[in-house]
Amino acid sequence: MAARYLAASGMIILERNVRRGRGEIDLIARDDEHIVFVEVRSRRSGGTFDPSVLSREKMKRLADAAEVWLAESGRPDALCRFDILAVRVGADGYRFRHVRAAFVVED
Repeated sequence: MAARYLAASGMIILERNVRRGRGEIDLIARDDEHIVFVEVRSRRSGGTFDPSVLSREKMKRLADAAEVWLAESGRPDALCRFDILAVRVGADGYRFRHVRAAFVVED
C-alpha cells in the first residue's frame, strides 16, 4: 500500500525492502532529481502516533545502508533525502502521512 501511495503521488519506486549491512530500507524511490529512502511506519487505529520519531541509531543504520546502496548503484553523488511514510490502518481504511526530508544525516 505504501509503494502504491508514493507512486500515485508521482514517485517512481526503484526497490523495496533493501538490506545493506545492519540497515534495511523499506522503499527506495525517485522523486524528480532526488533518490528517496523511505522508512514506512504503520499503526492500527487508536493511541498517539508521531511518525517522525526515529532513534539516532535507526537513522544511522538507514544512512549507512543508503550510502552502500548509492555506491553499488553507481550513484554515489546523487541528491538524496530520507522520508517517513506513516500508515494508519483503521476501520475506515488506510490513512497516510508523508514526511518529506524527515531527517538530515550529519557526518
